[in-house]
Amino acid sequence: MDLGGSYISAALCQAKFFRHGGLVMQIRPDSISSKREFNAKGEISPQCVEAYFDAFDGCRALSPLTYDAHLLHHGKFITLRASIQVSLELCCHRCGRSFVRDFSTDVDLKLFEASSVGGVEEIVLSEEDLDTVTYQGDVIDLDNILLESIYLEFDGDCMCSPDCKGICTQCGQNLNLGTCSCPKNLEFV
Repeated sequence: MDLGGSYISAALCQAKFFRHGGLVMQIRPDSISSKREFNAKGEISPQCVEAYFDAFDGCRALSPLTYDAHLLHHGKFITLRASIQVSLELCCHRCGRSFVRDFSTDVDLKLFEASSVGGVEEIVLSEEDLDTVTYQGDVIDLDNILLESIYLEFDGDCMCSPDCKGICTQCGQNLNLGTCSCPKNLEFV
């Protein structure tokens, strides 16, 4: 794991073994400077990616998730800018066919320590708050934040193509592969 730019001691940044055979990047917030970016380059193993997406049926990581992250302290919060790439095999929610999607995204987030945002039971989020993440205690779990960012890229849309026709609700025919003889007033699943 290349941690680039800032020369980091083991006390400042920890890589711990994850139960699914990979490492977890954890960073101490007090190790992040307000004058010089903290840089972290690395990857999250396909096994860890798949474990995170466990509830997402049919997801298989075809590559490690690679990242190039930059953190900077701003007093009350820390900014995280990162580029993330991963290749996933997914199952279409309309027709059930497997397909490959390469994700490449940039994230720009504000990280706040959870106790600094108060003990409000119910919070109404504004558009601006959607780029805000909280962390617990004296450790920022960078891997979890990056995996969540990719997960949110799905946006509830897991289809093999925007014009996927789905399957017939009566006979189960994949309508992308051909038509069926069922009445035309039935909608796809």
